[in-house]
Amino acid sequence: MSKKHKIVVGIDFGTTYSGVAWADTSSATEEINPIRQWPGATGRHDVDKVPSEIRYTPIEFKWGFQADEAPAVRPQVSAPKNTKLQYMKLLLDPSQEKKGKGRVQLADPLGLAQMRLALPLGKLPVDVVSDYLKCLKEHALDVLSKSFGTNFWNSIPIEYHLTIPAVWSEAAKALTLQAAERAGIGSKNELVLIAEPEAAALYCLTDMYHDLLKIGETFVVADCGGGTVDLVSYKILARKPNLKVKEVAVGGGLCGSVFLNRRFEAFVRKRIGSDVVDEMIRKDRPYRKMMKDFDERLKRIFRDSDDQELLDCDLGNAVRDDVTKRVEDGFLEITREEMSGVFNPVIQEILQLVREQIDTVALGSQDRVSTVLLVGGFGSSPYLQKQLSDHIAAMYQNRIKVLQPPNAWSAVVRGAVICGLQRVQIQSRKARRKRNT
Repeated sequence: MSKKHKIVVGIDFGTTYSGVAWADTSSATEEINPIRQWPGATGRHDVDKVPSEIRYTPIEFKWGFQADEAPAVRPQVSAPKNTKLQYMKLLLDPSQEKKGKGRVQLADPLGLAQMRLALPLGKLPVDVVSDYLKCLKEHALDVLSKSFGTNFWNSIPIEYHLTIPAVWSEAAKALTLQAAERAGIGSKNELVLIAEPEAAALYCLTDMYHDLLKIGETFVVADCGGGTVDLVSYKILARKPNLKVKEVAVGGGLCGSVFLNRRFEAFVRKRIGSDVVDEMIRKDRPYRKMMKDFDERLKRIFRDSDDQELLDCDLGNAVRDDVTKRVEDGFLEITREEMSGVFNPVIQEILQLVREQIDTVALGSQDRVSTVLLVGGFGSSPYLQKQLSDHIAAMYQNRIKVLQPPNAWSAVVRGAVICGLQRVQIQSRKARRKRNT
């Protein structure tokens, strides 16, 4: 029987970055195509994801990379008319804030309370998310139109698969669906919600580790993203005629990479003074340059190795040279130990979550975990991979492998497409997928 022709579109709406990928079921290979060109991505080519940010002005709003094209007002300013909003996804599930309160040793570490105050007049979090998702969808359709022609959706059905955290509450799932429907995702086409680690598992099992994991083995997917860290364990039941796995355990928490950003800002404030950082925020560009250098460079390259005894961060020429503060030529000097100090409290939270997941599997099903698959944006961190590998080796006598697949950052969105292609059958203990028709 021939498969019905459709376009499967996966959307990974993340806390800090979002991604879109697609596949054409009429293609012999059903190749998965991540979108890698984004509006406003000046000087950035072939970028897998776009910032989950939106900036409102009195007459319009800009999204993604465009949100940084003009100065943005920090959410600490009341009733702004030109505000860039971040972490909007987490505003859909306040229950996660309560679970994570105090976990990273900062009061309201993400500034979500202030972010709520910065919402445009008359808009709720679900409205802001809807505006962003609409932009994401319209850009995806524009990209697809180049391959299939203008208004192709009138003749070829589109099936959307939208990812959500495994720890999302039912209320948050309902708001996510509401935002997607308002954005035109699911109003006329099928919409499927899929847990982020489940999507990552689909990618790893079909595209990366098809022959590595054997029947009867249990593995953990640790999806470490911007806001949440989701963990789901699966047991492989069969490989033929189709790959079949069963969900064994679920866990997670609010300890993603954005907490590193907040800890890094706290570190800089202590080093050069809060008044100096506040002035950088007032000027806007120096602050954004500093945080961008940390977020897009330092955070991704740090591995606590001997060749990283000294690091530096670009302060945007906003701070005068000061030997006592270790600022020279506009750069802040950071030792290897200081950078480890920024990372370690958040890393320790993740190590604990993974350890709890492994132990839960052993207690609940008497199965032994053989492999931990580290995916997501934060999951791409070489330092996190090293710390987790060393910790797991010490705790479980080297019997558990920790693997960091290629394309770890885009594993979730690729898996969302695979979900639509129905290459793997997953038995969930709880209904984590929701279809809107």
